[in-house]
Amino acid sequence: MRLPGPRNTLCGAPSSGCTEPARDSSANAINDSGVVVGAIPGNLSNFVFSQPVKWDLNKQGEATVLPLPDYGTCCNLITGIAHGINAQGDVVGVVFVKEPGSLGAANGYALLWRASGGAPIVLDKGEGALQAEAWAINDHGVIVGTASRPGAILFPGDTGNTAVKWSAAGEFSRLHDLTQPNSEARAINGSGTILGQQGSRAVQF
Repeated sequence: MRLPGPRNTLCGAPSSGCTEPARDSSANAINDSGVVVGAIPGNLSNFVFSQPVKWDLNKQGEATVLPLPDYGTCCNLITGIAHGINAQGDVVGVVFVKEPGSLGAANGYALLWRASGGAPIVLDKGEGALQAEAWAINDHGVIVGTASRPGAILFPGDTGNTAVKWSAAGEFSRLHDLTQPNSEARAINGSGTILGQQGSRAVQF
């Protein structure tokens, strides 16, 4: 039996009519309204390697690039990704920013884009943390993700993170104490059940 191929091609840039397919892109989540979030290539002339984006399947996969925080001229590598979306259309993700001359990992900031529009909200990443990344948001506005351990110096391939949660009011909390193995929170449902990974194990927090 031959399986069918992809049904739709998502747009690679904001446009009407979707004249250009999304290349080197990723679609990471979808809500019941048919809005998809992910990332498309950025503008390398501005040192933006990827841009967070949402696609509307009700408009032939038309793309809308989500805004990033304004870092001015401070940074020479910016990567933005949208990871999750809820029923209301609120989107969460991350931006990684690297300053010129930095030898370690980029700074990572967990972001929330409200469905109502406007600039993204930069979520608290905890005292002393270099990176935070938001992976999912439920319909009550509770967000889960990861944050680096306080004072940790991360390099590519390092996973010195712990699972974290942000309340609907934006309050930051870790899902376990720092004596336990590295972890990530990747999903949350409407009841507040959180799933992810600790070490090499799939876990419920």
